[in-house]
Amino acid sequence: MIKILVLLFFTNMAIGLLSCEAQNEYLKSGVVIHGYRQIDLKTNEVSIPEYHRDWKVWYMDSLIVQEAGHVHINEDTNGVETWYSDVLYYTFIDLRTRSFYRYSSFSDTATMIKCCYTQADSVPVGGGWDFYYHPAPKKVINTLPMPDTIINNKVYKRACSSVNPSEGSSSESEVRKIYYFDCSRKNSMFTIDYNISKLADHCPLVRIDYLPYKGGSKYMNISFIDFMADSLTGNEIKVFNAWKKNMKEKPVKKAM
Repeated sequence: MIKILVLLFFTNMAIGLLSCEAQNEYLKSGVVIHGYRQIDLKTNEVSIPEYHRDWKVWYMDSLIVQEAGHVHINEDTNGVETWYSDVLYYTFIDLRTRSFYRYSSFSDTATMIKCCYTQADSVPVGGGWDFYYHPAPKKVINTLPMPDTIINNKVYKRACSSVNPSEGSSSESEVRKIYYFDCSRKNSMFTIDYNISKLADHCPLVRIDYLPYKGGSKYMNISFIDFMADSLTGNEIKVFNAWKKNMKEKPVKKAM
């Protein structure tokens, strides 16, 4: 018997919307990707971790379109597992009015599959990236400055946080984190961790390296944001204009 399991994908990194006072010219239009990689520390082989893929968000002014994905896991009668992930739906958000809509595809003629809802700041955006939800860190974030680095001719500020194995804990679960900040996009609304970006004078946190402590995992894991484009294509603008028109025709009703 073939077992098929479908998992809704929830990213555990919240892409942060900085305060309105801090926003600058980067709140215009473009495309951003949030992804994960793992590097084998012995062979330097780079791969996408199991059950992951890169997820995309488009933005135009205060309007957002983001992919919400799910993972299909198949297990055959011999217990052999295969999996793939795809986009379950597209979430359209007006950040200023906190209006949410869901569409079946990224097209100006796409079917609206869920209409006209809003939600509290304290609720994560299911199946996508969070722009309002910034829970306080569970413990104090202590970072140490590191020398700047250059990647693809771009300068990144860096800092690190080191976790020492606590009494009774396994070294395999302890990691050292290296943070990369892109200060050329200071006050961008996209950052992996809002609270850590605040420590870096609102330079967006665009990459985290998770280094295993001593004899732990053989992999270094990476979470990153890739600013793919600072503008939209004609077809992408067409989608935004169509969905903005739909939003005006079907506005979210404010609670009384």
